[in-house]
Amino acid sequence: LSGCLAVDYAITVDEDGSGEVEASLGLDIGVLGAFAGGEIDRDEACAEFSAEFDQGAGVIAEAFDEGDICGVRISAGWTASDDAERALAGVLDDDSISLGRTGDGGWRMEFPFGDDVLGDATGGDDGMEEFARIFLSDASFVVSVTLPGSPVDHNADEVLRSTFTWDIDLFDPPDTLYAETGPVDSTSAVSVVVIVVSVLAVAGLVAAFVITSRRGRSTA
Repeated sequence: LSGCLAVDYAITVDEDGSGEVEASLGLDIGVLGAFAGGEIDRDEACAEFSAEFDQGAGVIAEAFDEGDICGVRISAGWTASDDAERALAGVLDDDSISLGRTGDGGWRMEFPFGDDVLGDATGGDDGMEEFARIFLSDASFVVSVTLPGSPVDHNADEVLRSTFTWDIDLFDPPDTLYAETGPVDSTSAVSVVVIVVSVLAVAGLVAAFVITSRRGRSTA
């Protein structure tokens, strides 16, 4: 967590359709006090911030206070037979997220984000929006999604295997986050095996050559 406001979303889907979602929302109370122009009651501010995030049934919430940052961590899981989108909505407070299998056995996630986050959050109030721009100038908002299968299509900022990560600029966010996977690429897996076997074969030849050379020198 870094900056005056730090938000991290992590969604993980397992092969059988079960999964979990975690959200960490943190606020730098020191920065908030500087903006307020004086001392603020840290405990009260942390409690009020955490209370802003309602939790539905099946959602686990845990307040935290770490150095300059305090906030709340929210999580929920679902089984293969549960409604994953309902679990996501319970934690992320957004029922527009879609998650499901594709026709070819992969997975697709779409997270409508909106292209005017500040305007939506401030209700179009120019004064509040200007304050938000200053206060959120160092904010961090990261979303990561791990899906079964191999990456097929996405607009993520970074992809590591089948984990897609977006580092969102709140002043210029994407309209929708999306990621799609297909079935695991068996060709890639076979290629890795072939490479390993080849390396071992070469290593064996080198070892045999070294041993033969040593024996030759010993005989001489």
